[in-house]
Amino acid sequence: MWQVAVLVGVFCGVFQWGMSLAHALPEEIANGTAIVEEIAAAEETGVAAPTIGNNPKTVLRMLRAAADVLDPTAEVFYDFHNQEWKPGVSGSVYSFTSNAIHLGRVKLGYASANTIYGGLDVDVPGLVARYLPGAWPQLEKLLGTVSKYSATGYVVGADVERGEVVHGPSFGATLRF
Repeated sequence: MWQVAVLVGVFCGVFQWGMSLAHALPEEIANGTAIVEEIAAAEETGVAAPTIGNNPKTVLRMLRAAADVLDPTAEVFYDFHNQEWKPGVSGSVYSFTSNAIHLGRVKLGYASANTIYGGLDVDVPGLVARYLPGAWPQLEKLLGTVSKYSATGYVVGADVERGEVVHGPSFGATLRF
């Protein structure tokens, strides 16, 4: 169970780092700070504090910004060591882009049976669109649709319960707006 706490701590650190680098939605972040200040002032005066329900648009924008930074992914990977498929979730630590085209990402994740892993995802349609533009227009349309939500890569990690190294290819679906 302590592994889950460590992974959550890592994701929170990555989120804070990503938000500071992204400079995404500064007015929404400022509004979030204003909401915290308003709650603190309400506690001092004894007036009822505002709730999240009072500002749902800002909350939605902040959740979208977090999803854009983390690229949360539900995935499965094949563990070559144990010869089994493992379901997991991962988040982006760093994304590679070129000319505003997503090419890949470095990720951290957690799979069933207390497995912590890291890996590299490659966006094949993004690579085709970036380095072979216009070569296959029909293929680019199909790959563009598929690549928006798909994740393909390779992971390496540790199965904490068994004390074993895990590695293998991963396939999943990414939440992107």
